[in-house]
Order: sequence, then structure tokens, then C-alpha cells
Amino acid sequence: FLEGYNSENKKNEVSNKSNQQHSADNSTVDKINTLIAEAESLTVDEKYLGAWQKWGDVVAELDVMIQDTKRSRFLAKGAGWTGAVVTGGIGLSDVFIVPLITKGLMKLFRVDLQYMLDKLEYALNKRHYCMYREKDIAKIPEFHTELAYFCWCYVVTNKNNNQDKLKDLLELIIPFEDGDSPKHQKSVLELYDEIEKTIMDGNISHEMRNLNKYLFNYLSWSNKTNNNLYTKLESMVFHE
Repeated sequence: FLEGYNSENKKNEVSNKSNQQHSADNSTVDKINTLIAEAESLTVDEKYLGAWQKWGDVVAELDVMIQDTKRSRFLAKGAGWTGAVVTGGIGLSDVFIVPLITKGLMKLFRVDLQYMLDKLEYALNKRHYCMYREKDIAKIPEFHTELAYFCWCYVVTNKNNNQDKLKDLLELIIPFEDGDSPKHQKSVLELYDEIEKTIMDGNISHEMRNLNKYLFNYLSWSNKTNNNLYTKLESMVFHE
């Protein structure tokens, strides 16, 4: 009887937290959608400096949104492993069980990862597009920070297949794996290596071709031309 009572209380607690999260997420989504509309308007009007700043605001809000879901992701992951134990213990099958349970719980907590990832990809690409159109913007950000944004953009833009896309989504929702945030502290050389690996391993889509062009120009404008990444980009940009 106590087990059933505790279980029901836990269910109500999760539901209440879910509703609170849902209300906060709606407000954040509205704010993000408003910022996107403003950024799009500035981009269409070719006011690229203002647009670049506004796209940066969109990215910042999405980053906050992702960080705000950390507790939900933590609870979902914990419940996923608990469910795996209940269904027969930890074993090879949990490679499939845990993601499925976690994915279902993410719906309960209303963490719309598809929305976040899609909008993040869109905003980052448009931000780099504005810099590509107005060269002087490249002088504004610190090189290490901007390279980190490029790295994250490559991660979310690269689409090998649906399985890889699902894997990226699941990795994004699991706590303690937020290292690919634009604020991550990997060194410049590590970022070079990660971007080059993504370019080599990924399919060359229209979006990836544009991103290669944006990064190639940024490295040129920043006088970062004597490295393997630049050489690789140079060969791709001029031979595609």
C-alpha cells in the first residue's frame, strides 16, 4: 500500500513540475520566436550588423533554454535507468531501453529538443551569414569564442542520417554532456580538430557548403591561414 501511495505522490510531483516547466517554456519560446522575426527583418533589410547581434540574442536565449531544461533532462535520465532496472536489470538491452524511456519522459517534461536544435541551427547559420555579408563584423568577436560558435554550428548542421540525428538529440538531452555549448572551453586547436573531423565525416549538404564558405572567409579575415583546417576548407571551397 505504501509503495502505491509513494508512487502516486511521485507521479503528482512530476506532473506539477512538468506543468510549471511547460508555462515557462511557452514564455521562452514566444520570446525566441519574436527575436527570430526581428532578426529576419533586419537580415532582409540587409542591416547585417544589427541582424548579427539579434541572431546572437536568439542563440543566447536558446542556450539559456537548454540549460534550464537540465533538471528535466537529469530526472528523465534517472527515471530511464530506473525503468531499465525494473524491466530486468542493467544489460545490453538497456542501450535501447534507456533512450526509449528517456525520450518518452522528455515529452512528459515538454522539453522540445527538436525545436531547440532546429532553431539553434537556423540562428547560428544566419549569424555566420551576416558576418559573411559584412566583413567588418569579423573584427568584433574574440577569435576563440567565435570559433566555438562555428564548431557548434557544424555539430547541429551536420546530418549524416536519421540514426545519427536521433543520437545527437539523445546526447543533447542527457545531463553532464553539455560540452558542445557555444560557451565550452575547448582550446583553439581542439576546435580546429573537431570542425575538421565533422567536415571529413559528414555529408556535404547545401548548408554545409555555405558553412564551409563562411568559416573559410572568417579564417582568412582573421589571418588564421597556416593550419590544416584552413587548407582543407580552401580545397573544398574552390573545388566544389
